[in-house]
Amino acid sequence: PVKSFIKVVIPQILPGIISGLMMAFTLSIDDFVVTFFVRGNSFSTLSTVIYSITKQVVKNTADVTLIEKKEDFYSISIDCLSDNGQIYAMGGYNYNYLNVNECYDPATNTWTSKSVVPEGIQSHVTESVNNNIYLIGGLGATSSYSNVTRMYDTTSNTWTTKANKPTKAMRSTSAVLNGKIHVIGGYNMGSNNQANYLTVNECYDPATNSWTTKAPIAYGSNSYIAACTK
Repeated sequence: PVKSFIKVVIPQILPGIISGLMMAFTLSIDDFVVTFFVRGNSFSTLSTVIYSITKQVVKNTADVTLIEKKEDFYSISIDCLSDNGQIYAMGGYNYNYLNVNECYDPATNTWTSKSVVPEGIQSHVTESVNNNIYLIGGLGATSSYSNVTRMYDTTSNTWTTKANKPTKAMRSTSAVLNGKIHVIGGYNMGSNNQANYLTVNECYDPATNSWTTKAPIAYGSNSYIAACTK
């Protein structure tokens, strides 16, 4: 019976087994991708939990590099290079909205904890102007889709709330041009629970603490990059 099963039955059903494996793999990937982008706040499924576990790193040395540090965070943890040559990692998400503010000094290869972000937040943008770091928008633990502008003073290690951005958004992109911060596009949820992919182009002037609306982009988008050239 065993030889018959191996020699006769398995060859007959092998195409079905392979097809089933491929279908299961395809459905599992589809489940993860869809769930990752549409699940609600503080909500997790098996596929996203497994993905988070696979990203965990066990460190056996005190020599922690920037890349290793980032892998402690799930979803988005924004890094911002300040004017003093140090790198700040602010906020993020690992099934909790993080309010961490950690500074990496490339000269000494060390991390230092700084004054925490006033709210746990992810998917925000950060830019550095005049040795101050501006954290704008995002998805907050208490504010949901945020339009809050926060300034971190790297010299005094303090936070200050600035003028609100006109549009609430997460996953925007940003760039600094002539000392002004341009925040473009992004994503939020409408009153009818419909996804809004934003075309907004909004400019913040740190000198006047004010926002102005600029020409919108051609189509709504989120989770992309922007860069300036001089």
